[in-house]
Amino acid sequence: MRSGRFGRKMQRHRVGAGFDQAQAAEFIHGSRSKISRMEDGITTARPAEVLLLLDRYGWLPRPHLTGG
Repeated sequence: MRSGRFGRKMQRHRVGAGFDQAQAAEFIHGSRSKISRMEDGITTARPAEVLLLLDRYGWLPRPHLTGG
């Protein structure tokens, strides 16, 4: 997936979860500008950062809640 399209999806997930860029930055111990650059497709995110953000945004399955 191209980084711009990926960034827009991440932004939709963040906004849908009710977080602003500063809060998302805190989740990955980064800066608001890093989140902005990731969402704009200017820079890439490390896989660990993506997983952490998706978890905070509520987009990762929770095996302990689903019985898996």
